[in-house]
Amino acid sequence: MLQQIVRSLTPLWEGAQLNVVPLADLPRLVRATLWIPGPPVDAGVVLRRLEGQNQWANVKKWLLFHREAKPEAASPGNLFVFGLGMEEAKIIREREGRINYMLSSFNLKLKENEASAKEGRTPMEEVETPGDEASTSGGGPA
Repeated sequence: MLQQIVRSLTPLWEGAQLNVVPLADLPRLVRATLWIPGPPVDAGVVLRRLEGQNQWANVKKWLLFHREAKPEAASPGNLFVFGLGMEEAKIIREREGRINYMLSSFNLKLKENEASAKEGRTPMEEVETPGDEASTSGGGPA
């Protein structure tokens, strides 16, 4: 049914083409969380610093899913959630999740999706906001 609908659509611009592909052919992203302690910081600044200090990690290919400053937490900081391609996640795993930021080294925590788990990969622990258990419980709107 979807294939018929896509075939019947007129191109939005010259040369445009839509295709229906199996779900298995879509790239899988690994969710990666990073907690950076301290005052609120701009996501663009963080990404530039990560890229400059971790050229091996292909930070340019990361997708930023979520950024949340937590200045009122018991340990104030910033929570970042990224989407990494399978190759980038493999590189991070090989370095035991350690990533450089400013003058420190932080643990980038990876969480595999169900499809990756079925392929035999084991999930790593989810991020915990230091001193603020409510931040990981999904207490706010989803």
